[in-house]
Amino acid sequence: MSVLTVGDLFSGIGGFAIAAHRVGWQTRWLSEIDPYASRVLATRFPSIPNLGDVSRLVSPPTVAVLCGGFPCQDIAVCGKGVGITGQRSGLWSHFARLIGEVRPRYVVAENSPRLRSLGLGVVLDDLRSLGYDAEWHCIPAAAVGAAHQRDRIWIVAYPHGQQVEPVLTPRCFARSRTAAPAGPMDLVVSDRGPRGLWQPALAEDRAGGHAQVRSDGDALSEPNMGRMVDALPHRVDRLRCLGNAVVPDIPELIFRAIQSAVDNTSTTTYS
Repeated sequence: MSVLTVGDLFSGIGGFAIAAHRVGWQTRWLSEIDPYASRVLATRFPSIPNLGDVSRLVSPPTVAVLCGGFPCQDIAVCGKGVGITGQRSGLWSHFARLIGEVRPRYVVAENSPRLRSLGLGVVLDDLRSLGYDAEWHCIPAAAVGAAHQRDRIWIVAYPHGQQVEPVLTPRCFARSRTAAPAGPMDLVVSDRGPRGLWQPALAEDRAGGHAQVRSDGDALSEPNMGRMVDALPHRVDRLRCLGNAVVPDIPELIFRAIQSAVDNTSTTTYS
């Protein structure tokens, strides 16, 4: 098995790094500026350097997989709906710049499902201009057994012509605790023309909204989770970081699918 190296942008409290560790990959560097989240990273991953502000990061060490959940504040339903041109979500431009500098074999990006109508076109155009094909899929935390819905869009990209078959296929989700229903297909963006990608979707998704994978077509009610804990230190910081974090089980599924694709199609070593 090829051990892939990872660069982790917008690292938060390390959801991507946890997933990479689970599949046996090596995270070479992190990039986070939030003081509390940075302290969490330093505790969890003391041997992995935090390169800091993504907007000032230039030509970081080469990695095979560049990943990150770029800020969703201007895209998510709780925001003002400015979209990917907003001050926070606009940091995607630095993500794209670093893809061009690092030239990874795979890119994995995450954001609010509202990106579909508030910036996905920009992301795909940027990837295309960099020479990357792309796939995307809306995957909720509930699909991997979490007690909350939390729909998120996941994008996987790779250099044009590298991937014969899509990465995000039903096999990718074989380890999830709830099976995703069959549905319409999304598209893979490629200079060779679009090709199909398995994509469970609802009517509102096809109308420009977002896809929610549910077993019965209805929204899940909020779980009975206690949130008021007396004397919990840094409670506000903890809740904020959790709200910004990815559920590691989802990138783990995607990373395992990438690993399978690499092992089945190539023996090339990427540092």
